[in-house]
Amino acid sequence: METVDLLFPVCGSRVPTDHHYPLYSGLSRLLPCMHDGSLTYSLAPLSAQYVGDGWLQLDPHRSRLRLRLAAADIPRVLPLAGKGFAVGGCPIRLGVPHVEALRPSPQLIAHLVTIKNATAPETFMEAARRRLDAAGIGGRVEIPPIPCGRRKGQPRRQMLRVDDFMVVGFALVVHDLTAEESIHL
Repeated sequence: METVDLLFPVCGSRVPTDHHYPLYSGLSRLLPCMHDGSLTYSLAPLSAQYVGDGWLQLDPHRSRLRLRLAAADIPRVLPLAGKGFAVGGCPIRLGVPHVEALRPSPQLIAHLVTIKNATAPETFMEAARRRLDAAGIGGRVEIPPIPCGRRKGQPRRQMLRVDDFMVVGFALVVHDLTAEESIHL
């Protein structure tokens, strides 16, 4: 099964920085298969420019919605093209997508990874290592440090709002991956 990225252009003016769950919710209303478990996919946050005060500015030439899924499942999500919906109260519209093949990389970065009951850096790193080992993925894992400010050097902890709940996660970098491990991960 070949996995690909399907990128939809995004039109609109802005979205909140904490838009992950509202984005998923809006997509799920348009396509119930994105919620009911019948479609396996990964959803990335919208690509946009941070403009301050908790807002991201969308750019019609650069902003994209990225879905990672099996190539065979592309027809199931194509109905999203041309659809409009609100993300955190902000209207957006998706354009016609294009497909990109996955390219291996020796280092992968995730801006937010959540693992149940792993809310401290130490327990998170142990749980992440166990999950990677179970998937047959080597490499060296690290939580990148905060680069500046009063928390400079501390592990980059992230918060995700899901309705009225806050979910704790961390940024994660996996170094020294083989090409096969990179594509698998």
